[in-house]
Amino acid sequence: MTFQEKFDEIKKLTGKRVKLEREFAIQINMTDSDCGGAFYAAFKDGVFSVEPYDYHDHDAMVTTESYVIEGLLKGEITPEDAFSTGKAYVEGDMDAVRELLKKCRKKTARKPAAKKSEAEEKAPAKKAPARKKKAE
Repeated sequence: MTFQEKFDEIKKLTGKRVKLEREFAIQINMTDSDCGGAFYAAFKDGVFSVEPYDYHDHDAMVTTESYVIEGLLKGEITPEDAFSTGKAYVEGDMDAVRELLKKCRKKTARKPAAKKSEAEEKAPAKKAPARKKKAE
């Protein structure tokens, strides 16, 4: 897989509309042998961008493999696990990285409760069978 193909997959995971509390830029360095390269995620002047370029004036820099980035964005890997076990390294503002992950992470979709049909809604509720008293 090429860097551009992997970058495109990761960019889709970040979501289109992200509103963050403060402005920052984070450079992400992917260390994969087949698709390594740098890209950035930035929130500047009210605009969120994820682009396949170096960002030299970054607040933080994350170095890791692409599967870790994907796992973080999908919620399959926690930031604590990634950084404490050495799967990912951060230089700079760790709070900016945490905020970015918190806002970009895909929410696990919960299935809505099954909606009752009209017949089920109109039917009287079933009562539990009465318990028989034991003879003394």
